[in-house]
Amino acid sequence: MTYLFDGQLQRYYYDLHGIQYNYYAVVKEGGRFVLKPKLDVPENRFYLKKLIHIYEGKLNDIGDTDRSLSKRWFENPHNSGKVKRLTNHLYNYYRNVTNASADIFLWTIFKDFKKKIQGKGFIKEEPKDNTEPIGQACFTAFNLRATNKYRHKTVLAFCLNRYMNPFEKRFFSQHNVQVDEDLLALSDLLQWVFRSAVRDGKPDQLYVPSKRMRTLLVKWLNSEI
Repeated sequence: MTYLFDGQLQRYYYDLHGIQYNYYAVVKEGGRFVLKPKLDVPENRFYLKKLIHIYEGKLNDIGDTDRSLSKRWFENPHNSGKVKRLTNHLYNYYRNVTNASADIFLWTIFKDFKKKIQGKGFIKEEPKDNTEPIGQACFTAFNLRATNKYRHKTVLAFCLNRYMNPFEKRFFSQHNVQVDEDLLALSDLLQWVFRSAVRDGKPDQLYVPSKRMRTLLVKWLNSEI
């Protein structure tokens, strides 16, 4: 079971190999859960708009273009000054805007650039043995899935702009498999956000400096995607 299957790599491999699939949703009826065809199940996102508080302010100026905060953006040496600004923005959000403590703060970026961005107070990441019953880390991978260990986190920062690896995209294109990069990006963002307290119906504060990623999230909350 997953969410936004249409935007995930698994779906593209299914299409590549001609594997058929149908869509179902889990619905509670009479005290038990049943599967129903997805199109018959309306999705209520209104309550999530009240829970996910997206930061809107000057700290977002670092991500105004479509490619800002993408992996290539971080790799470009001409953006080193902007990377430093992002470091300052993230620390400002953590320390001044939200005044969060490490135990409720969760953030992510491309792993290769973590050390360039991390600031004092939120460096810790998941141990390799992954045995902690409650997630003590502040940093996790942006594609983190299938864990409830971070459901106590209420202040979040998603500091990247997700695109498919260009070699992977070219591979699928050569085999006539159409990739929706916006849906792929949104899927990863939602999966990551729903590791946090919002999964229990509790409010989150969320910093998404990439305008593209932020816009996708707002459109999803408004049921425009």
